[in-house]
Amino acid sequence: MDKLVINSLDQALYQAMVIINGAEHIVWKNEKTTLLTRNLTEMREHFEHFDIPEIVLRHESAYDEMIGSEPKKNSNRLEVPLGKNPYALPKHLH
Repeated sequence: MDKLVINSLDQALYQAMVIINGAEHIVWKNEKTTLLTRNLTEMREHFEHFDIPEIVLRHESAYDEMIGSEPKKNSNRLEVPLGKNPYALPKHLH
């Protein structure tokens, strides 16, 4: 895995994607369901044992489409880098 992308979909709904050799892949929980959480830390915990060089939180706004405007030609994608450890302190110190 080259990069973990945590998509912020809607009011605290997160979906995981991984980038492997330049291609994005959705992470599946099982054969029928993609991996979704309502908690960013919980999503990050699913991947804490993997050595992933880059982790980002991604948000893309549908604001223009929601208000009836034409979608912009340029992307409004925002990616915020996240640290590798989902906790400020190791778990045993909490």
